[in-house]
Amino acid sequence: MEKNTIQEWSLLLFPFSLSLPVSLKVKSITLVVFFLILLMNFKWKNFKFEKNCLYNLVFTLFISLFLVEILIGLLTENRVLFHEVRLSFLIAPILFYVSGKSLIRYKEKILASFIVGVFVYVFYSIGFIFYFYFIQGSSKPFEFNYYLKYVLYNYMPGAMHHTYIGMYACFALTIILIFSQVNWYKKLIISIPLLLLMPFIGSKTSLFVTVIVILVWLTREFSVRILKWVVPFIVALALSILLYTDIFRTFSNSFKVRLSLLKCTFEGIGENFMFGIGRDEIKTFLATCTKGLYEMDTHNMYVQELLSSGILSLVILILLLGATLKLLKNNLLAIMFLCMFMVFGVFEHLLNMQLGVTYFVFFSMCFVVFTTELKK
Repeated sequence: MEKNTIQEWSLLLFPFSLSLPVSLKVKSITLVVFFLILLMNFKWKNFKFEKNCLYNLVFTLFISLFLVEILIGLLTENRVLFHEVRLSFLIAPILFYVSGKSLIRYKEKILASFIVGVFVYVFYSIGFIFYFYFIQGSSKPFEFNYYLKYVLYNYMPGAMHHTYIGMYACFALTIILIFSQVNWYKKLIISIPLLLLMPFIGSKTSLFVTVIVILVWLTREFSVRILKWVVPFIVALALSILLYTDIFRTFSNSFKVRLSLLKCTFEGIGENFMFGIGRDEIKTFLATCTKGLYEMDTHNMYVQELLSSGILSLVILILLLGATLKLLKNNLLAIMFLCMFMVFGVFEHLLNMQLGVTYFVFFSMCFVVFTTELKK
């Protein structure tokens, strides 16, 4: 096997593995391999500092999101200086800056490998449903209801959290429907398994985002006028699901939990506005505040940063998102990726988990390098 072929497959392993039902260790190994290939591609004679100030600012802000935690840790007592899950904020920007341009020829393959990984998870889930209900045998009959979602999360080996696989699936759906170069009916046929499984593998947020993606696709593929037929159909379908299934039976409880967490979070922010309380203390603080009812994180990316590391960390995050959006304003796929990430961040602390950090850093860096280089 040629060296270039080995290098190509090594680069595609990480986006492919993101959605696979494998351990985080396996995904970490594929990310390390990806970083090593980038490092191997670095050549001093080809390196030049980018003259685009906004481009440089985005990379600096990514690194700052890692460094701010160390700074706050040094200014406070009994605080962990940094968390390894956020090391990607330091390593990825540096490697992408010095040798990310070598990835441009793999742009389509990186996106394709990511989509394939999502579909592997989807068909794996379908296979498990068949096994659970019809081979192993279940005490309950097969139905499209909340129990099916419960089975896929609690019994399926390697199951991913609804928020993350839902977020990945929405991005894959966006690439297929809006940016793939095939006929509309082929796009729809390809997307059917993903659309059918979305209510059962994804979160409630992912269903909302899926509807938005479909509406954007329809207006781009046909015209805005088609919405007068599609929107009533979607509303009728949503009402039917609400009235005749129990898929959303946890909605009221989830809403109550998040309200309680937000109330306690803002109490903590009011008392620790400048430096936060530390990432490791959030669960303990919220458990105490809610009198032991909820020992969990804030379920919000923005207030999580504010509560853990103070106002400076939140300001850096907002500046990073804003600067990246401005830099990529002419790349619709990149804009949709960032907007979806920001929406999911309202309901989950994405930057505290490896599945959120690596996904965000990897695709953000890819879009920044690809978009900026192609403008030249």
